[in-house]
Amino acid sequence: MAEEVNYASVVFKKNKRPQIEGKLEKEVTVYDEVKTSKETDEQIPAKNGSGVLMSDDEVERRSRYYQRLLCLFGMFCCCLLLGIVGLCVYFALHHEWVTSEMSQLKASHKLLLDDNHNLTNLSDDLLQLSLDLKREINNVSAENRNLTMRNEELMKQSHNLTEQIQNLKTQGNEFNVSRAQWSIDAYCPKESDERKCRPCQDGWFDFQSSCYAFNDAVESEHKTWEEARQNCRGKISDLVVVADEEDEEFVNEHSWPRKVSSRAYWLGLRVEDGRWKWVNGSYLTNNAWISEATDGHCAVSINNQGWKSVRCDEKWCWICEKKAILV
Repeated sequence: MAEEVNYASVVFKKNKRPQIEGKLEKEVTVYDEVKTSKETDEQIPAKNGSGVLMSDDEVERRSRYYQRLLCLFGMFCCCLLLGIVGLCVYFALHHEWVTSEMSQLKASHKLLLDDNHNLTNLSDDLLQLSLDLKREINNVSAENRNLTMRNEELMKQSHNLTEQIQNLKTQGNEFNVSRAQWSIDAYCPKESDERKCRPCQDGWFDFQSSCYAFNDAVESEHKTWEEARQNCRGKISDLVVVADEEDEEFVNEHSWPRKVSSRAYWLGLRVEDGRWKWVNGSYLTNNAWISEATDGHCAVSINNQGWKSVRCDEKWCWICEKKAILV
């Protein structure tokens, strides 16, 4: 039955005619071309846009054109896809690089902040140090001014002391002259307008090139050992030092006043570091002359009793000794 079906192509064309006296004639349908064919759908020839049947060459040519166009479109899509993928990769890598750079910048920024904080602290420390140095400079300047004033005062004092020393030297020379004159008068008194010199001055006993003074003071004027020694030094002498048995016998024989026989006289002998020591620095060699040494004790000579050890703060008479002059 399919082989007996006939197909026809009908084209309708409008035949336009001018209007006559304002009236429009009816459109007439004209069957321009009519063809019948027993061909199947696959055998129907192609037509162009104007409805005209195309030849096989033209159909093949258009087919190749569309294929090339489709191929170009596919290549364009591939290139576009590759571009998109490349851009995605680029932006991904760029984002990672930017993230890394941002991290480094943040780290650098933190380091800069830390450095800035340290520099700020250092600046504060330097400022404080500068203030301290200024205060020290001011203190040193004030001290320097004080030292300058003190130096001027010391120079004035030195000048005054120099004048005093000069005056003392003058007075000393005058004193030496007076003392020499006194010595001459004391040791060489005038007798009938003539001077007769003696080894010891008046009131002193001469014995073995030494002069002795037995100070028979009343009880109210007795002195301690130190006071007695100071009295002897004021007479250009010292407490008596016994060098040998002859000196010891001389001292014992004269160690009593005329009226009081039990009075004691200080000797230049006292205990130092557990030993008896004379005022001239020598130690007692004959320990039989006095009892055992006791710290804080000094020696006295008592008539008919010899030497005794008593406390140095007791008060007694005393014996002074000095060298005799040669005549």
